[in-house]
Amino acid sequence: MNILAEAAQLLTGDNLAKMSQVLGADEDAVGKGLTAAVPAILTALNGKAQDPDGAASLFNLISNNFGGGLLDNLGAFLGNPQEATASVPNLLGTLFGDGQAKAEETVSKASGLGSALVPQLLSMAAPILLSMIGKHIKTNGLDINSFTSLLGDQMSLVRNNAPGLMGFLERIDANDDGSIVDDLGRLFNNFFGKKDA
Repeated sequence: MNILAEAAQLLTGDNLAKMSQVLGADEDAVGKGLTAAVPAILTALNGKAQDPDGAASLFNLISNNFGGGLLDNLGAFLGNPQEATASVPNLLGTLFGDGQAKAEETVSKASGLGSALVPQLLSMAAPILLSMIGKHIKTNGLDINSFTSLLGDQMSLVRNNAPGLMGFLERIDANDDGSIVDDLGRLFNNFFGKKDA
């Protein structure tokens, strides 16, 4: 499973247009925001899963609330994401913990989206990613061990596709983030169907 690639397939075309309309932002900007947000969310998930209790909590959260049904009616979710996630209050806080502000800053700085829009973007992207994972858990009968392995595999994919971005996600205050623009551009081109001029 390649969550980066699968998310990009879902979050293009009409779905990207709808997200942009809800956020009131340019489609290219939202696409770049998603290019940063998806790895940021995966990084948070993988970090939380390193602790056995955190892994169990995540596994139960996803299995009980994100079985994949959201993906069957993605357009309706994007039109009213708050209603779809009402049963899981403070989802971003649960995923990111004390690192939520850092994650939001990361996505804003890496993508150029305004800080006011980033929490909304993450609130739309996170349930989609969790539903993708939840569907995979359900379809393939994953247990906690295979679930944590799946998250580790995603980190390998991020590192292989965007090592500079990965370093930036892990060290937001570092000064060696010059390659982020190139890495974001590569991911954006690869996953959102944009071609270099």
